Amino acid sequence: MPLYLSGLPPASIRGALRALNQVMIGIGLLSAYLVDYALSGIGTWRVMAGLMPPEILPLCACGPAIGGAALLNWLTNLFLTLVFPVLLYAGAGAVFAIFAVCALLACVFAAAGLRETSGRSLEAIEMEQGFL
Repeated sequence: MPLYLSGLPPASIRGALRALNQVMIGIGLLSAYLVDYALSGIGTWRVMAGLMPPEILPLCACGPAIGGAALLNWLTNLFLTLVFPVLLYAGAGAVFAIFAVCALLACVFAAAGLRETSGRSLEAIEMEQGFL
């Protein structure tokens, strides 16, 4: 509870302000979940680990690739969870600059390193890559 909500307002509205604070936090969290749910149907990064390997890899490598992508995703989340508070102590601007650079590098990789596979069968893609 913020200090200014517990001591500064008059006693007659103090309880209402404390409740309003909690209600607004709840509304903010609900809004974030609803926006996430609304955007999840349009193809977000979460589906990439399961959709991209079958499109660009031979069938024999899809299982290990999807498992490796899921493992890497979990390890990255663990790393960020452990490192973010330490970096945030150093300065919020530097932390988000690092994340922005990582996001930019991911966009460059996606634009330059991934092949277009629309309109072709998996067998045609494997033949083109020399796996068949």
